[in-house]
Parts: sequence; structure tokens; C-alpha cells
Amino acid sequence: MLDDLHAEILDLWRLNYGIIILLPKLREANNIKQYRPICLLNVIYKIITKVLTLRLTRWAGKVISKKQTVCFLLIMNTCLLAKWIDRLERGDNTICGELLRKKYMGEKSIYQVHRRGGSQFWRGLVEAKQWFEWGRKMKIKSGAQTRFWKDVWIGETALKTQFPRLYQCCADPEISVEHALTSTGGQLTFRRTLGPREMEEWRLLLEQLSNVQLEEGRDELIWCFEKSGQYSTKSLYRFMANGGVADPLLSSIWKCRVPLKIQIFMWMTFRDSIHSKVQLKKRNWAGQEECKLCGREESTDHLLFQCPVACFLWVFIKESLGWPLYPSRCEDLCVFLRDVKGAKLLSLFVQERCGCCGKRGMTMSSTTRLCRTLQWWSTRWCRCSGNGARW
Repeated sequence: MLDDLHAEILDLWRLNYGIIILLPKLREANNIKQYRPICLLNVIYKIITKVLTLRLTRWAGKVISKKQTVCFLLIMNTCLLAKWIDRLERGDNTICGELLRKKYMGEKSIYQVHRRGGSQFWRGLVEAKQWFEWGRKMKIKSGAQTRFWKDVWIGETALKTQFPRLYQCCADPEISVEHALTSTGGQLTFRRTLGPREMEEWRLLLEQLSNVQLEEGRDELIWCFEKSGQYSTKSLYRFMANGGVADPLLSSIWKCRVPLKIQIFMWMTFRDSIHSKVQLKKRNWAGQEECKLCGREESTDHLLFQCPVACFLWVFIKESLGWPLYPSRCEDLCVFLRDVKGAKLLSLFVQERCGCCGKRGMTMSSTTRLCRTLQWWSTRWCRCSGNGARW
């Protein structure tokens, strides 16, 4: 059958069909809404699909890159469109640039044009300009292509960020620098009388604008993500694909040699997301916030470090291993685990009390030792409090 498939003589139309079965949701179902439809594929068709999947799996990593996903392709398309925005902002004189400028922009910047309709290419530029704006900074000449409040042209941030109170009551948020600073084109106006705080911001704003001098010429674009000030697709791609700053301790939790439920428990611990009574109260829980063992407020730090049962465990560890003190919060435990001496002592305790014996010569990370210790403690706490179902 597989040989016929490769020879392209197999009748796939005969194999590619399914049977729809209705499974009742209730015992006495008498309405179509009370059934759940499922599709049963042909057995031979499923076998062929499984064989092809197993064969392609060996070579998929060599043929397809990890970055060849829909998300990264969308990022790359946005970066390529942003290159056209850079050309338009710098006054590109090519045929395409002149055509777009005459049809949509005129002598304005693309950020001063609010027209979304048009060709498919123009709509793509409008969608990509929000990402391009993150690295865009303007060098003022005439000020006609720069927005006074929303563009970065004086200082390191936009004026609407530096003076939020003035921006909230300004009459024209889209006013250009040219019209805001020249008496012939108009001046800054506000919708109401300025209060004491707005007057203070107005005084600081006038101090910054006192050294600004306009001249003839088109405003110049500076790309902040490159030292040269010139736009590059690579710089915007790195910015858009950046996942942010990762916490090494939280990242190492998922590499620990512990069960998945313990990894999830540890992640929730450091994120303060354990279903303690304090957290449940935030979700409109009707119960009491007090701990059943001691009557104090039941938070994450209380459950793991401050409850009498938890204190007994940590005091026992402290006395057994000769620690000068024991942690009373999650932050204290993180500081302790970064200490090499403390991590070694905790490793000995885990191996003896938790039965964590690995392969010969294998060492555990500090995060793994922490997971094993809290796994051993949480099991005993649940037995004492009788609240194991909530954990």
C-alpha cells in the first residue's frame, strides 16, 4: 500500500473519508444539542499519516528552522515594510516613494496621515508604523514633519510623556513643531485654564523650548536602535523578537529533575500565586483568611515559612546543618540558595531526608534542592492541616 502511495497510483479518494458518530451527553438524550459529534477516520488513512509523520520527524529539524514559524514570518514582514517607512521618512525620490507621497502623504510624515484605506501595500505600511515608532527619533529643521507632543525630538522621550498634564488638556494633540513654535502658524492652546501643577509643567516646557531654533529643510530621521542612526531590518527584528528579561531562578525551575507538579508549585510560589486564603479572597472567596493551625493571616510566606509547622521544619534544618539562621520569606530563600555553602548543606539534607539519590557523580542544582525540600515539607503540611485538596 505504501509502495502504491509513493508510485502515485493509490486511490486516496477511497481512503480519505470519515464516519461521524454522535455520542450522547446525557443518558436520555432526545435533542441534537445533547449529542457530541466525533469523526472516525479510516484506519488505513491514519496508518499512512502516522508513517509519514514518523519519517518526516527525523528530518524536520534539519529542513525547517525554528524561526520559520508564522510568528517570526510576521515579524520579518513587518521589518521589511518598516524599511519602506524609513525611505519615506527620509524623503526617498524613487518612483514608488514619489507615488506614495503624492497619493497619500504630500509633504507630511506618515505619522501625520491618518488615512487607513488605500492599496494593500499602504495598509501594510500603516500597520507596521506602530513598531517603527519605537526606534524613531527626529532631528528638527523646519518642524513640519514632526509632531510636537507625540514624537521624540527633544530629550529621550516624547513631550506627552514628559508633561502628561499639559498633554491631557492641550487643544490639538496632533499639532506639528512648526505650528507650535511659530507665531504665524499658530501657538500652543489648551482647552481650559491651567492649574498650579500644569503651570509648573508649562514653566519646565518653556525652559526646554527656549533653545530650539527652526531652520529651512526637511526634518531628519534618526534610528535609535543603531549607533549609526540608520535603519536596519536586523535591529528592529531583534527588538520585536525579544522575549524580555528572564529571571534565572524561575527559568532554572523548569530544568529541575523533579515531577512536573512540583515545578508548577515552585513557579507559583515565587510568583505568589499559590491558592492561599489571601489569594482566594482576591477572587471573592467566601471563607476566612485565617490559618486553621495558628489563626494568623494565611499568605504564601505564612504557609511556607511563618506557620508553626513550617517554622518547626526550618528550625530543625537550621539546627541539624548548623545554619546561622533560617529564611522567613521566599526572597530570603532565594538569597540563601545563591550562597555556595548554603546550597551544599541543603543538598546533603535533601539526599538524606527526601531520598533523592541520583546517578553516581551527578550533582543537583540549587533550584532542584529547593524543589525537593518544599515537596517533602508540603506533603507533611497537608497531612497536618487536612487541606491537601487545595494543594
